Amino acid sequence: MLTDYHNHLERGTLTLDYLRQFTDEAAKKGIQHFGISEHAYHFYQTKNILSNPWVEARRCYDMADYVRLFHEAWDA
Repeated sequence: MLTDYHNHLERGTLTLDYLRQFTDEAAKKGIQHFGISEHAYHFYQTKNILSNPWVEARRCYDMADYVRLFHEAWDA
């Protein structure tokens, strides 16, 4: 069984269409179990525990919006 749990949205839009690009590509490759594992530094909520110029340039997501995307995907 092919699996891939190491995927990141990498500053993409938090939309079902964008997420589908990942899941569709996984399906084309025959990946049966697919997951997203985002880096913590991408979230605004981690600023108080992780902050430097490199990280700040990559911080782009609000956790609530990110979680909402996956709830929307599960309900679709």
